[in-house]
Amino acid sequence: IRYIGKNTAAKLINSKAGTFLLVFLAISWSYDRPYLALIQEQNQPITWCIFPFFLASVRFVALYFAGIIYTNSDVPFMQHNNMYQVIRTGRRRWALGQIGGIFLRCLALTVLSALLSVLPFFGRLEPVNVWGRVAYTIASGRSDASGFVSQSMAEFRFHYDALTTFTPLELLALTLLLCTLISTFLGLLMFLLSLYAGKAI
Repeated sequence: IRYIGKNTAAKLINSKAGTFLLVFLAISWSYDRPYLALIQEQNQPITWCIFPFFLASVRFVALYFAGIIYTNSDVPFMQHNNMYQVIRTGRRRWALGQIGGIFLRCLALTVLSALLSVLPFFGRLEPVNVWGRVAYTIASGRSDASGFVSQSMAEFRFHYDALTTFTPLELLALTLLLCTLISTFLGLLMFLLSLYAGKAI
């Protein structure tokens, strides 16, 4: 367990994870800008559950998982310091430690991404487990604010079916689970291919 913890720390505190989070923050500012203008004009708070609706954008999904692949591009973890770890722990424990590290890194990056997606709205979030007026207004296609951009210009949108089916907490929990599992699958696939077919693959 300690070895998995050390692996996770090493995988998170590096330039690749930092680059991923900085790029994601820039994307969040870009995607949130139209809605930030709306809530400032209407002087209304917005829901804190934004991340699931980011994933409804095909462009965002492509960028997000490209970032996940980039952060996992340090496989097969055969750097000089790992050679000593393999000798000390044995191949099986070393592999389990790397797998645990991949899972926890993917979980941490997913949670941090969800937090960064609402950072532009800091101070204007509705701290309750309901969707609120702004999300329902946008999802229904109405726009009471004269300066609000049309829905087609926004990079993501709120889906009415999601709002009526899930609470914000349920939708975010489901999204975090799915993103973590998909990201872990990609990381493990890269790890497996690099061990048996080489890093180039």
